[in-house]
Amino acid sequence: RLTVPGTVVPAADRIARVAAKVVGTVAVLNKQLGDTVSKGEVVAVLDSREVAEAKSEYLGAQVNFDLQRTLFEREQMLFQKNITAEQQFLRARTSFSEAQLRFDLARQKLTALGVPDREIAGLSRQSPALQGYELRAPLAGRIVERLVNLGAAVGGEGQPKELYGIADLSQVWVDLAVSPRDLPLVKEGQAVQVTAGGMSERAEGKIVFKSPILSPET
Repeated sequence: RLTVPGTVVPAADRIARVAAKVVGTVAVLNKQLGDTVSKGEVVAVLDSREVAEAKSEYLGAQVNFDLQRTLFEREQMLFQKNITAEQQFLRARTSFSEAQLRFDLARQKLTALGVPDREIAGLSRQSPALQGYELRAPLAGRIVERLVNLGAAVGGEGQPKELYGIADLSQVWVDLAVSPRDLPLVKEGQAVQVTAGGMSERAEGKIVFKSPILSPET
């Protein structure tokens, strides 16, 4: 048996940051330090002019697309009945294709900003607070860091990008410090028992990684 000291740390694949992809100000903070969150839950809302402009551009492109589609379908019907000239039909088809391209690009821009598809589909001219931008938890866990306050400017140059740190602590790692002379005894896949000082409880685990790099201090 080999007994070595260790440090309990969050698993690297169970830590996430809630970051702002746009420039804005913090309007709502739904979670406090230590709160639990579920994956996809809205944890904060930003007021962003960038998002408002992108949504307005999308709505304008949508209105123009619907109009050009109606005109194209009308010209297509008239052309098939030999009522309208081919040149006029081709012009309507070109305008419809251009409107469709602008509409698709406006939608892709919102998607790139992180606006969910369901929110995009629900946009209309009557939508309140076009500048609202929701930030959602990328995984379930607990809030272990709250990095900004209400009204803080985020996302810009020299401004904070991250609002929260989230950790799923249902599983954790233990960093074990093994002396060089004992390294031959340690192999990946081996079972280990972990105990905390002054506590009788034990946890079972296994070695998932043996670092090939030595610490010069130890």
